[in-house]
Amino acid sequence: MTRNNLLVFDLDGTLLDSLPSLAKSFNWALQKMGHPIHPVTDYKYIIGDGAQEGAKRCLPKNYRKPEEVSACLAMFREAYGTFWEETKPFPDITALLKIASKENCLAVLSNKDDAFTKSCVEKFFPNSFDIISGYKPEDGLKPEPSALLKIAGNAGCKISKTYMIGDTATDIRTAINARAQSIGVLWGYRDREELSEAGADHIVGSVEELIDLIKDL
Repeated sequence: MTRNNLLVFDLDGTLLDSLPSLAKSFNWALQKMGHPIHPVTDYKYIIGDGAQEGAKRCLPKNYRKPEEVSACLAMFREAYGTFWEETKPFPDITALLKIASKENCLAVLSNKDDAFTKSCVEKFFPNSFDIISGYKPEDGLKPEPSALLKIAGNAGCKISKTYMIGDTATDIRTAINARAQSIGVLWGYRDREELSEAGADHIVGSVEELIDLIKDL
């Protein structure tokens, strides 16, 4: 069967509601370092650009020297190795993937470390994706387009038929930088204004809307 398009999904905030487990892990690190913790909702804007940037953002402004960020990052990773399994898929995502996979190639592209990305996808969505890619130093973090371009190449799909689907401006800019198409989703951690200002080609408010859009692509 010919696959119509390549659909590349962000992970945290798009497929998985991982905010509670990420917040718990960063707050555990902050407590170990003797710093104040943040409410879970604050992490909507702390996460999204890789674990190192998350560690930097959650630390107090006067405690962001490289060695302090590295210490926080190491403690976060230790905690997240335990807490990540508390993550849950957003409602109806499994049904979405089943429908989308019938006529499209599916991939994941996350700024989460590659090993954690693969562990999460394999646990929560086994055998659902053709390609799974997390952060690797040689490709850089989204919105760098290298990883998205590699995914399209490995899938044998034209970049013009590639759609980056995510909940943040970072995902939209990744698509723009790769000259791919973009779809912003509103059930994640950012709002319509952010996605619109970033230049999203499409914005959907629910999984049902995304299913309808995919059928029309």
